[in-house]
Amino acid sequence: MNLPARGTDLLIVASRTPGEVRYALRQRGCTTDVVIMRDGGHPYGSIHLGRVVEMLSGGAALVDIGGARPGFLPFETPSAAMLAAAPGAPSVGSTLLVQVAQEERTGKGAKLSRHIRLAGVLTVLSPLRAGVAVSRYLTSENERQRLVAMVRPWLTAAEGVVIRRQAAGTTPLLLRAEIDSLRQRWQTFRAVAESSSPPTCLDAGVDPLAELFERALAHGDGGSHAITIVCDAAMLLARARALSQQLEHAATVRLDLASGLASGVLFQDIEDDIAAALEREVPLAGGGRLCIESTAALTAIDIDTAAAGLGAADAVNQAAVAAIAWQMRLRNLSGALVVDFIRRRAGERLHRVVAALRSAVAGDPLPVRVSGPSPSGLVEMIRDRRRAPLADLLQQNYLCCSGTPMTVGLSALRLVLREATAQRCAGLGLEVAPVVAEVLAGPLAAAVTETEGYLGHRLVIRTSPVRRADDVAVIVPS
Repeated sequence: MNLPARGTDLLIVASRTPGEVRYALRQRGCTTDVVIMRDGGHPYGSIHLGRVVEMLSGGAALVDIGGARPGFLPFETPSAAMLAAAPGAPSVGSTLLVQVAQEERTGKGAKLSRHIRLAGVLTVLSPLRAGVAVSRYLTSENERQRLVAMVRPWLTAAEGVVIRRQAAGTTPLLLRAEIDSLRQRWQTFRAVAESSSPPTCLDAGVDPLAELFERALAHGDGGSHAITIVCDAAMLLARARALSQQLEHAATVRLDLASGLASGVLFQDIEDDIAAALEREVPLAGGGRLCIESTAALTAIDIDTAAAGLGAADAVNQAAVAAIAWQMRLRNLSGALVVDFIRRRAGERLHRVVAALRSAVAGDPLPVRVSGPSPSGLVEMIRDRRRAPLADLLQQNYLCCSGTPMTVGLSALRLVLREATAQRCAGLGLEVAPVVAEVLAGPLAAAVTETEGYLGHRLVIRTSPVRRADDVAVIVPS
């Protein structure tokens, strides 16, 4: 298993395939972060005009934002600006502006907030909550003071801003332009909301390219960053170019456009890493292994010496520390995680291993709190929730191991495009199980149309009752 190293060969990949866009950050040939954005989803940071469908105890509410389940809106103390914009307490039937704070996951709707935050590349604007804050990752006190003094006069009494790490060294012109742009974005979708009916998506939320760019900047050493961004669609490349221009003070960026429909081939390593991230077991250097199992309440991680034997417990524990930090990011595990390290004898303390784990997760882009070991030797971590775990998005505990009918349907469309490119032949179709055919004809109809646009012909989809849900075949219809 090749673990990522710091400061080398930073690569961001963005691939558009029918129905979704996949983004990945790779370092020295190893995928560290993956974001999958499906068409019609409700991603982290997206802003919606929703309708309250049920009031809960304590002032919380369930809000319809157009998802499979209503989102959960906990009670929040409103700011003065929020009260001015929407006076009175929410009630059933109320129309609210809400933002996705945590994506929907298996069995649970999205967690929502009324404290809207608009994320830019250099700043995050809070149009309804006043104040100026600076990222804890921006450590130069002189630069912190310079940036705060710069932005404070630009804000209205109701506005607040968070200055991000990558704003260090930027010019007043770029910083002011972004804040003005975020303010205009807020005013635009508020105007749209006034003439819309809920549920309506008003803003797509956090740009995954910018999110991964920020994470790439955190990987470099000594402030020197060289980042390559590879896209297989012109619209993705245009976004990457605009992003690189905003951050030219922080990194040297090379942009590449991958031509043709070969994203399934060009980015096969990423697909392999995603597939591996859905496996229960992760092999460790020296013969040990991690066993990762997620439930509705928590994720359990067990370390096993396996072929290494009990005598290699210390080495396996140390290898597990690096692998846990990596897998937590790659799989986007969040919430409560409990780790059972190897103990060679009862009562053995694991303080050195826990210290190493704290150091390993210190560079995680999300806050991670580590506690323990407990008297029973367990170590607990709490990682902030934002985006859904990969397994929730791709599998959702569906009966077939390869994923939900939605996941299988999208994979089938990628497969037929890959085969059409590799074989250089026209007229290919698909044979799938009835449950997958139903999804392709319904929720994925737009993705099928997009596929037909690439192929240049109608995609024949044949249903076979003898095929398993995860069994897909590319066919040449007669």
